[in-house]
Amino acid sequence: MQKVIVIHAPLRPGTTASWHDMLLSALPYAKQLELDRRQPAARAASLAGLALALAAATRSKGAAVSPGEFAFPAGGKPYFRSGPWFSVSHSEARVACAASVAVEVGLDCEEIPAGSGHEAAQKLARWTATEAALKAAGLGLRQVREVLLDSALQSAEVAESRYVLRLLPLAPTAVCHLATRVPVEVAIEQVVLDAAEISGLVERSLRLPPQRD
Repeated sequence: MQKVIVIHAPLRPGTTASWHDMLLSALPYAKQLELDRRQPAARAASLAGLALALAAATRSKGAAVSPGEFAFPAGGKPYFRSGPWFSVSHSEARVACAASVAVEVGLDCEEIPAGSGHEAAQKLARWTATEAALKAAGLGLRQVREVLLDSALQSAEVAESRYVLRLLPLAPTAVCHLATRVPVEVAIEQVVLDAAEISGLVERSLRLPPQRD
């Protein structure tokens, strides 16, 4: 069975990791400009997602991946030029990334509002399943009407393609779905964004030249 690695971390408002500016400066110039225009919290969350993408890619490939491998097509899904496939999702309190060298992935996570009941959680479950399927298909929210979910939220059809859905237990207050074309084995890891492990991994990745096929 193919393997998907999911790495997630809490987002702490007002916290800036030591590697933020270094990672930002290593990204394509157009992406730097886009992130510079965002509010500080949104910029930090996006950089956190990219750091987790580097971490998940490293776990998947068994070797550090350079930020120079990132590609950000206009209106399209970001990707690594030399793989693996990855998908990033942010909620108010958490950032997560799924990566695989074998299958395309789609990931979406949302926070359950405090005091919400079962109905609200079910709506979020349907929404995260829908968006995960769209991400796996490389589509955006404009195509949301093309997603057909089964009643148990175990599969989705998008543009005549079928995706397997999996509910991931990342945190008690979060709803998160993974979408893939085939059943997969999932390894989940929680990290701390400003911990030495992540800082060291990002710094090692920054020293690598991008690979070209």
